[in-house]
Amino acid sequence: MRANWAAGLLLLLAAAAGLSRPVSASGLSVQAGLGYDLLSQEYFLDSATAAGPDSLIVNWALTTDYLDDLKGQLWLTYSPLADGSLELRGRYDQTAEFVRIRLGGDLSTDWHERRLQLFGEVELKDRYHGESEFGDSYLRGYARGKLSQPLSQSLKLNLQLKTDGVQFASASTYSYNYFRLGGDISLQKLFGGFSSGDIRLTVNHRRVPDSVQLNYLAVGAEAGLLAFYDRGELDLLAGLVRKDYSQENHKDDHYRLLFEANHRFRLGRGWFSRQRLETELTLYHPDDPINVDYSEVGLALLGGIESGPYSLAVGPVLRFLDERESEFSTGEDYAETGLQITLDCLTPGRLFASAESTLGRRNLKTESDLQTDFSFERLSLIGDLSITATLRLSLLFSAEWEWHDLQEENSRMYLLSSNLTYGF
Repeated sequence: MRANWAAGLLLLLAAAAGLSRPVSASGLSVQAGLGYDLLSQEYFLDSATAAGPDSLIVNWALTTDYLDDLKGQLWLTYSPLADGSLELRGRYDQTAEFVRIRLGGDLSTDWHERRLQLFGEVELKDRYHGESEFGDSYLRGYARGKLSQPLSQSLKLNLQLKTDGVQFASASTYSYNYFRLGGDISLQKLFGGFSSGDIRLTVNHRRVPDSVQLNYLAVGAEAGLLAFYDRGELDLLAGLVRKDYSQENHKDDHYRLLFEANHRFRLGRGWFSRQRLETELTLYHPDDPINVDYSEVGLALLGGIESGPYSLAVGPVLRFLDERESEFSTGEDYAETGLQITLDCLTPGRLFASAESTLGRRNLKTESDLQTDFSFERLSLIGDLSITATLRLSLLFSAEWEWHDLQEENSRMYLLSSNLTYGF
């Protein structure tokens, strides 16, 4: 089977090469390449994925890429208009067990001083070899439309509608088809020096025909500020969301309050400091029989130096989780401390690379048979390299190690996604 798969991949690349010359002058560009995806997990007791009624859908959405598979890829992009306002895209992926097809496009046009942007994509994934598992074969779609109306030279009103959904090849206890419709209205203000601020009201409704309990209505508000000044920049984001599920006793209904702040200050001669604050407060309905309120806070204080395309920063990071105890549980409160190192490199048109390493310790308020204190190392790497004018390599790598007092409780996880593409 592997030999047949390799032969098919070579035919795919050869077909792309054969298409390249006659279409390049007509607005059609072709790319072909190889990719490799890997998810390796060893005894990961406390998974970082979401809990609650959405856990299965969220976990599926996070793992729709192939696991431990080499894939062949073909991209087609067609821009029929000279100003590039319309673009149509197609993508074909194939591994030894799966095929995936994505068709999409976007349109941008001006209409009586208004700006209209449309985007849509349809994705089909199917297993053609091997034993089928949850979520292997599905049809998924996404569409978004945005209308912008200038109110003055510095003030703009935006209206956005969006929808998405998924239809699995066969329904089961764990594969839920769903349809979601939502939108937002926002007011954006431009200030001097490229600074801007906005406020936004959002609403989203999800319908799950096979499980009414997963239906929800979410209403929220957001405010953001991006400010540049002589010595640095400040990025602020605050949001409040109320999510109401169709369940008895208000189970899983909650309010969630978010606040994020990122600040960078230039000290002179290439030296800088960077601060990051993240907070989250989730309050469940008082009648919820299971869930408990919790708050989480993260803080990073980094100092660094930049020279040419390189930037290096080092500093302490802190994270705290505080859960309200109930008669059913004692909570999973923890205090996490660590040392973070980041290294960035940016050479326009050639290389973008960003690496981050955090070494630390998580101390739990209450240890049990299911959770104990541990040390950890978290590593991530993002890179995009233009090897030649037509050959490009992109890479995403993430890894996490946990070391507990009992060796049998140790865990490790690796995630790798890479693509090598050639443009004709």
